[in-house]
Amino acid sequence: SINACKGLSGYFETHGQKYLIEPLGTSDREEHAVYKYEKLEDTSIKTCDMVWLATWSSVKYSFSFLQITFFPSPVPDTLYLLFQYKKYKEDVKAVRQRIFGIVNYINTVYKSINIHVALIGLEIWTDNDKCFLSRAAGSTLDSFSKWRRSELLQRKRNDNAQLITGLDFEGTTVGLAFLKSICSDVYSAGIIQDHNRNEIAVGATMAHEMGHNLGMSHDTKACTCNDKVCIMTDTVSSIIPQKFSSCSLQDFEKYMLSDMPKCLTNIPDTSNIIAPPVCGNSFVEKGEECDCGTPEECTNACCDPETCKLTTGSQCAHGECCENCQYKKPGAVCRTVKHDCDLAEMCTGSSEKCPADRFRVNGHPCDDGKGYCYMGNCPTRENQCKAAFGPQATEGAASCYRMNEKGVYYGYCRKEKGSHSPCKKKDIMCGKLFCAGGKEMPVYGSLVTFEACKASFPTHGEADPGMILNGTKCGNEMVCSNGECVYVEDAFRSTNCSAKCTGHAVCDHELQCQCEEGWAPPTCDSSTAVTSEYCMAVDSASSANDRLK
Repeated sequence: SINACKGLSGYFETHGQKYLIEPLGTSDREEHAVYKYEKLEDTSIKTCDMVWLATWSSVKYSFSFLQITFFPSPVPDTLYLLFQYKKYKEDVKAVRQRIFGIVNYINTVYKSINIHVALIGLEIWTDNDKCFLSRAAGSTLDSFSKWRRSELLQRKRNDNAQLITGLDFEGTTVGLAFLKSICSDVYSAGIIQDHNRNEIAVGATMAHEMGHNLGMSHDTKACTCNDKVCIMTDTVSSIIPQKFSSCSLQDFEKYMLSDMPKCLTNIPDTSNIIAPPVCGNSFVEKGEECDCGTPEECTNACCDPETCKLTTGSQCAHGECCENCQYKKPGAVCRTVKHDCDLAEMCTGSSEKCPADRFRVNGHPCDDGKGYCYMGNCPTRENQCKAAFGPQATEGAASCYRMNEKGVYYGYCRKEKGSHSPCKKKDIMCGKLFCAGGKEMPVYGSLVTFEACKASFPTHGEADPGMILNGTKCGNEMVCSNGECVYVEDAFRSTNCSAKCTGHAVCDHELQCQCEEGWAPPTCDSSTAVTSEYCMAVDSASSANDRLK
């Protein structure tokens, strides 16, 4: 892992010995120092801590999202870094190069688990700290994570944020992060002490803390990685870790399969990535046509690994709509139907990417008539109870919902100016969700129970996770919309939308016509693909999603 900006900095290995290289001056023409990593002067023991997320009842939070199973290319994780720069003589350029070296190292080690970290933001606090910082690592992490939620996310969305500080934390701690928290607006964060002159050593600590965010606990004596030191060891040694242990890999796989952090499926816009592009990291960045890894790793005949450009005659190298280095024909299915409220997506014939996921029109009956499609989902109270209290949970009795007429924190329809507004009688099935059975405690929030009814209420001032979702069926041809039970047509304005479409086409969730699977655009009356366009706007003035805000 070598950073070639402003000289060479990073590490390399030869004959089993790791060496560090760093410039002695500020120019790439200056002399460089090369030394064995084991001979660094800082030999004091340093440790990492982690924070288990817990409610007042000591029940761990978990974060449940959509399932993601197979990834043919690295999963992107967008990272925002915050840095105190006084330690570097107020040299912003030096800080940026140090950060790029850290991210370069992190991508080197995370590549083995198919994670690519895209640096989409770097904030250097040159005037004053934006949140309360102290030598108490726990207090600093708490303050930083709250600042990220209230300030940073409002102006720059990110999957994860890490703070690098020059503060010397109390005791031996050099890093702290929340466990199993990636994608969380509140807890996807970590703090790192800038504890070593070499960026790779600090990068190893950041890789470790991000490992906690991704579900990895500290290694035990039973964990192995075919190296002297593994990344998730609980102490910082003089050896650079490069590999995750068998335990870390198991933790990561278990977390991905059980919690399915949704943000890791989003591909960041290359224009938002601020780190210099690196040809050979298996992630297509600005200025690259493809990236198949290093020359030793690349098995893609469509891509030149030396230049990250397409080979002669190739139209593409990656993507669901790329086959044998050429775009697939328009109309070829690239994403099949997954459930009642889904539509198949087809290649356009002019791009290697599969078009954005499209769904059945809002209001389309689903789940054997138990619900109506809304933005690609089929929300029902039964399924919401299972999500809240586990697969054995069921919807609470109808009598439970009378509580929603009281206007209390465990029974209401809307929250306005801090007070809980009671539901009108016709709207009681669109307020607080009531369940029965299942796990004792809810996945989110804290528990409230009366008679055979159980519900959840939020903690830490967060949005209430225990409210019935918009789009949930509350009567015949009626759905919930912001705490009210309204007619489907009033909520979605989608009645007879598909009648406006030609041939074998149907309306989607954005009121656009899309050919059904097996029929070619643009008229959708032929089974042979003849064009690269397959969506025609029917109503672009407003969307159903806007109406339910």
